[in-house]
Amino acid sequence: MLSLLSVLLLLLCTLARPTECAAHKAKAAGKQQQQDAQHYFWNEMTNTVQWEDPGGVAFEDEAGLRYWLGHNGERLSEDPNSAAYGWVEHYSADMEKPYYYNQISKETTWEKPSDLAWRRVPVRNR
Repeated sequence: MLSLLSVLLLLLCTLARPTECAAHKAKAAGKQQQQDAQHYFWNEMTNTVQWEDPGGVAFEDEAGLRYWLGHNGERLSEDPNSAAYGWVEHYSADMEKPYYYNQISKETTWEKPSDLAWRRVPVRNR
């Protein structure tokens, strides 16, 4: 059962920006896994929030640059596991923007698929 504070936070979400709303929803869930979590995951297209890593979600540094972690904890500029995913992001030097390729269906698009719209959001002090 949600506490009164959790309910109020969820109601305030309707007035907050999406990332703040996602943070309130994530805090309201109250699972033990969440107590130890350093990040939650937010899909910027569907506005879905979850604690489980959907896979392949990059970290972002203070400058907004994306990176992934290698097996030894080293920072990588590309996802080392991208071959396992359906959609992958590539960059068109000619068009100077990213495009997206589905390795299963062989589809290519300029529109970002929702599968790739996940962001890793740090959990702030509670």
